[in-house]
Amino acid sequence: MGTVTPEDLERLGVWDPDDPHAEERLAVLMRLVDLGAGPEDLEQAVSDPGGVAFRLSVRPGIPTMTESEAAAATRLDVQSFRQVFLAAGLPAPDPDAAAYSAEDLGLMEVIRLGIPLYGWDEMIQLVRVAGASIARIADAASSLFFASVAPRLVDDPAGTRALEANELSVAMVSQVGHTFEILLRHHLIAASRIGETSTSQGVDTRTLGVGFVDMSGSTVLAQQLDLGALSRLISDFEAATAEVVSSRGGRVVKFIGDAVMFVADDAAKACRIATDVFDVCARHELIPALRCGLAYGQVAAQSGDCFGPVVNLAARLAAVAEDDAILVSEEMHSAVSGSQDGFRFEVRAPVALKGFERPESVWILRRGGPGCGSR
Repeated sequence: MGTVTPEDLERLGVWDPDDPHAEERLAVLMRLVDLGAGPEDLEQAVSDPGGVAFRLSVRPGIPTMTESEAAAATRLDVQSFRQVFLAAGLPAPDPDAAAYSAEDLGLMEVIRLGIPLYGWDEMIQLVRVAGASIARIADAASSLFFASVAPRLVDDPAGTRALEANELSVAMVSQVGHTFEILLRHHLIAASRIGETSTSQGVDTRTLGVGFVDMSGSTVLAQQLDLGALSRLISDFEAATAEVVSSRGGRVVKFIGDAVMFVADDAAKACRIATDVFDVCARHELIPALRCGLAYGQVAAQSGDCFGPVVNLAARLAAVAEDDAILVSEEMHSAVSGSQDGFRFEVRAPVALKGFERPESVWILRRGGPGCGSR
């Protein structure tokens, strides 16, 4: 906008020198101008100065290129360029709008590095997974801000505290890239399988223990709790299960509402995770009874998720389990019963499961320490 004066802001209708908070308001608006705010931004800042400040501060550079110009700069055709950003979960802008910055083009460098090793389609899928994961992190951070910080900004007529809070958030964002890199390196090491080359028809296949744990009666409980209490309950359940899974050397694949899916690289480890999750959650005053299904065998791993009959079996077992029960597939029982871990099992009558042709042999895993034996 060039040099902006208080008179310019007054003519634009975003600043009133007779307002009781005129001086503070002017300081906020001038700070936004320093961040690159244009007339539309300043008009929006009348009602949301903090949000405008955050958007201007956190954007990856100042947009100066249209879609076709940005594509040309990366030596990609427009369709391929657009595909990358759509895969990342970002909507396509107006083709004639200056929507891309030089920093945005850095994403294409990652694509170029990966294509010789993985291929175009595979890199697009990786971008899709990364985009979905980052979108979830961004949404979680936004929800945290609005739940924890926004209520403290209600009495803020000039927008000063909102501006300060959002600038503190931006300072955190500036450190996120390095934090992500640290976590990514740790998780890449954890996910690496030295010397293992087991694949089938281009699919990453692994032999894993798969578990589903969900809260029984959570639908009824949700009707009894207010949204704040329900949110804390889900958070406590996720925190407890994630800590147990990680500490026992497993991996949380995903949380699905009031359920968690996890995997472990051996059957005994999966059983121990399940029993420990039950024990930890039993000590929580609000978490209701749990139910769990465990299965063992070969699964297809793709995009951070796992698929196949073994996964389906674990999910179906959890769905038919009684309260406070861990149902185990025949393969899981066979893999564990000869070990030295001392799990106790009770045979249960075969159960008919949706999607499976014949009743499945099922065992009940009883919680108990090593040395209890199996039967």
